[in-house]
Amino acid sequence: MTYNNIAQVLFNHGEYYRALEYYRKTLAIFARELSTRHPLTTTTCNSIALVYSSIGDYENAEKYFSRIISAYELDPETVRPEIVSAYRNMADIYYQQGKYQKAIEYYEDALNTNELLSDAKNTDKANIYNRIALVYSAQGNYEKYTEFKNEYETFTSMINKKKEKLFATKAIEKWAVEPGTEDDIPNYLDNKEVAFEKMLYKETTLLKEEKKRICATIYLMNKQFRYS
Repeated sequence: MTYNNIAQVLFNHGEYYRALEYYRKTLAIFARELSTRHPLTTTTCNSIALVYSSIGDYENAEKYFSRIISAYELDPETVRPEIVSAYRNMADIYYQQGKYQKAIEYYEDALNTNELLSDAKNTDKANIYNRIALVYSAQGNYEKYTEFKNEYETFTSMINKKKEKLFATKAIEKWAVEPGTEDDIPNYLDNKEVAFEKMLYKETTLLKEEKKRICATIYLMNKQFRYS
């Protein structure tokens, strides 16, 4: 078991100071063998910062999150998810300390950096919008709170619809091979959408079967030609 794995186990069991000991050993190895901008180095810095944050040592947590952000600023062409996490976690620290304006600035940095990721996810956007809304609520700025809460709800709705669509597609696939299971298809699809999805799936299945028959026919013809 590596130092990093031991640290994770200790952290999960609430043994924060022992976890720090092993995370520091991990960081020392990565700092010696890899660059400060290497994903393993920045990920370990993030883990150490989270431990400090868990024990309320915000000063040290901020120091390690800052190391990740500084590494990114030296190489802005390289955008990775842990950079977004560092901005968001730094904002969390400021929010917990009541430094609301700085929290908003870092949440916005997290949001902007998230947009640069090639696989930016709506779940991350929704999460950040919700946190910004909470900060504005704490400030008593209910106009801004409503604005960001609406953004959060918009993205959450998009995420839920995507999940429902995926579930519906799987239910329709099941219906195609098991007639009589229409009740499993989610009610959020109206009859026209259900009919269209069924037709599309059936046509795709028929095309696949037709392709198999054509290939089989060609194979048999070639076999007969070879032995005639």
